Amino acid sequence: MAVNEVVFPFLVISSESEAISCGDWVRIDNASGEPEPVLESGIPHWSYDSVLELKRHVSIDIPQTLGQLALDDFDAQFLFTVVCQTSELAERSVCYREVMTGSGLKDLDISLSLDSRSLSDSITLISSLSLAVDLDGCPAWSPGAVGERLWEDKVKFDIEGSGSRFPMRAADFASSYLPADADWYLDWQPNLMHYSFNSAVSLLVNENNSEFIERLEQGDSVLVPALMGDIICEIVVSLLGDDDFLAEDAEFPDGSLGYVAKSWVEAAIPNQSLSLIRDSYLHNPSRITCRLRSLGKLI
Repeated sequence: MAVNEVVFPFLVISSESEAISCGDWVRIDNASGEPEPVLESGIPHWSYDSVLELKRHVSIDIPQTLGQLALDDFDAQFLFTVVCQTSELAERSVCYREVMTGSGLKDLDISLSLDSRSLSDSITLISSLSLAVDLDGCPAWSPGAVGERLWEDKVKFDIEGSGSRFPMRAADFASSYLPADADWYLDWQPNLMHYSFNSAVSLLVNENNSEFIERLEQGDSVLVPALMGDIICEIVVSLLGDDDFLAEDAEFPDGSLGYVAKSWVEAAIPNQSLSLIRDSYLHNPSRITCRLRSLGKLI
C-alpha cells in the first residue's frame, strides 16, 4: 500500500472499476463554440475577462455500483459533485451537483461555466460520488451515512502554463468612466489581499492607444520597467495604510495579493518592518517610492 493511499472503513468504488467511466474534460472555445482538449500545459488564448467553459461525460452503472458496495438490497441514492479548487490558495467551490436514484445506467453531461476572474494559475477539478441519504440496516462493511465518499477523481491543469503573464486586458476608455487619453488603469481592490494576485489585479490598457499597446507587447525596455514600477508603487503604498497588511502576525497564501506585495517590499527595502517602512513613507515618501519603482527593472 502506498504511503499516501487513503484507507476507508467501508467499501468504496476503486479507480480501476468499470462501474464509473469518465471522459476527458474538454474546453469550449469562446470564439468558435467548438470543443477543444484541455491541455496540462495551459489554455491557449485564455484571458481573465472571459468565461471558462468546460464539459465532460460521465456514465455510472447503478447496479454495478450497488453490487461493489454490497448494497444490492438497498434503495440507495447517490450524489455526484464537481468541485473546483484554485491553485495554491486551495479555495474550493461546488460547481456541479446531481442526485441519482433508481437503477440502470446514468449518463451525466457535465457543463461548467467558470468566471475566470475567480481563478488562479491552475485549477483542480474534483469529481466525487457520495451517499445522498442514510441507509439503515446495511452491512458493517458497507457505507451507510449520508455524505460518505465512495469514489473520487482529480484532474489538475494549468490555465496559462509556466509562462503566465501579468493579468492584462484591453478596454475602450473613451466609452467608460476612465479618462479617454489615459494609457492604462490598474483595476484592483486592497481588501482582496488573500485572493490570488492574478484574480485580484488586472491591468487595463487603452485600446485606442495603439502605439502604447505595441510598445507594451514588444517589451519596450523603457516603458515596461517604468510601468511595472508604477504598479508596484500603487499597490504597496496603498497597502501600507492598511493595518491588516501591517500586522506582524499577518499571513498570506502563496501567490496571493498580500504575499506578492510583501515580497516586493522585502526586495526593495530589506530587513525593515512594515510599520517602520510606513512611518518612513509618511516622512519621506519619495525615498520609499524610488526604491519600489526600481523593482520594475527586475520583474
